Amino acid sequence: LSQMLAGAYLLSALLYMARLLWQWRGTRAMVRRSAALPLDATAGGLVKAAAQRFSIATPAIRCSDEMRGPVVLGLRRAMLLAPGGFFASSEEDAAAALAHECAHLARSDYAKNLFYECVAAVVAYHPMSWMMRRRIAETRELVCDEMAAGAVGDRPEYAASLLRLATAMAAPGHSPAGRRRP
Repeated sequence: LSQMLAGAYLLSALLYMARLLWQWRGTRAMVRRSAALPLDATAGGLVKAAAQRFSIATPAIRCSDEMRGPVVLGLRRAMLLAPGGFFASSEEDAAAALAHECAHLARSDYAKNLFYECVAAVVAYHPMSWMMRRRIAETRELVCDEMAAGAVGDRPEYAASLLRLATAMAAPGHSPAGRRRP
């Protein structure tokens, strides 16, 4: 019985790590398929201003139509992966989203999340581990929202910008700029 339990434990840990590796490979493939995004002066200024607010290096910007909203990636070199048309949204909305993503970079959330996921493999079999990881992710988002709202300075406008972006991202077949995807 103890060997069966140990085998089941090892199998759950291996399956969890295999899923994590599969997701990591999928993310890497999406980055390879993405394109460098040349920014005009306005968009470049928004990115630089957001990075300066959090005292971080300006991230590389890439574009991928496989996603609905911006995310930051990278262990060694920070990268902002944005959907096509992201910078076509209003300046206030783009600045709010960039502040949020730069807060993630300032906190090193990508590296921390990767570490947490690897550690979670030890207790992946337990249902509470799923709930705990979900709660950590929610808390991470709330902390970044608080940091971004403080950096932007206008909390009600920051909240309104995030609501507009979330509404646009949730709409099926629409990019954050509100245009239909091809």
